[in-house]
Amino acid sequence: MSSPPEFVARQLTHAFLRAFCHADSKAIERLLAEELRFNGPLFSGTSAESYMVQLRKSLPERAVYEVIFESVEDDRCAVFFEYCKEGAEPMVMAMLCRTDHAKIKEITLAFDTAGVKVEAGT
Repeated sequence: MSSPPEFVARQLTHAFLRAFCHADSKAIERLLAEELRFNGPLFSGTSAESYMVQLRKSLPERAVYEVIFESVEDDRCAVFFEYCKEGAEPMVMAMLCRTDHAKIKEITLAFDTAGVKVEAGT
């Protein structure tokens, strides 16, 4: 018997956040569907490969997050969380993940980019 889509969506979303905050690009890549659609304030893409190329340029060493609010319905999980890189002020982010067959197929990320340092080429 397979898990309900709500359970899968929540599990994958939190696995993604944990992997991101631990700078574990291999774990992140395993969670993504090949045809991933990503939309964020710093870059967007239409495949897991293009997303990972951009992510590897800006993945922080370590960070922590704390969930403020989450909502799960069917194959979607929305999470509002406070994200903090070492030595930086925390920022509030919102992320919506859509899942399909135990993979994340869509990520929409929103946060205030004021004060965010972006390396050249990203």
